[in-house]
Amino acid sequence: MPARLAELAAASAGRAPVPVYLEWWPKPMFSPGGACWTNELIESAGGQNVFRMLPGQSGEVQIGDIVRADPEVIVLAWCGVPLDKVDVRRVLTRAGLEGVSAVRNGRVVAIDESLLGRPGPRVLEGACQIAQAIGAARRPDLHPRGFRSRSIGQSVKAT
Repeated sequence: MPARLAELAAASAGRAPVPVYLEWWPKPMFSPGGACWTNELIESAGGQNVFRMLPGQSGEVQIGDIVRADPEVIVLAWCGVPLDKVDVRRVLTRAGLEGVSAVRNGRVVAIDESLLGRPGPRVLEGACQIAQAIGAARRPDLHPRGFRSRSIGQSVKAT
């Protein structure tokens, strides 16, 4: 697993990290903090957690915090919620987020929480899915609403 994470990181070497907001829960909104291993996954995928400065494993964030951070990618991995119940439209239409780059450009994706929130070999698949979303954000030639109608992880079920 460390070798594959290193491969992901090498693919983004020399590029500025893409700001990523990972949402653990929608109401109230929670995001990983500085002590969470998801920071390493996001960094290996070519991104940077916009809330990595929060103390502890995770913390509550407000709409204004997300607006100020202006992530280019938003990843929804709602704790305990089956992937088919995570609706990216809830974030795309969330009041106050209209001006956030990820929302404006349709770069909001859902990934099965079990691929990010539980330590084990499956986190590698989660990192690969984050890398896919980051790769799309780096390609302005892709349709700006490319992820509005689907979640990239829907075909990947936890086993």
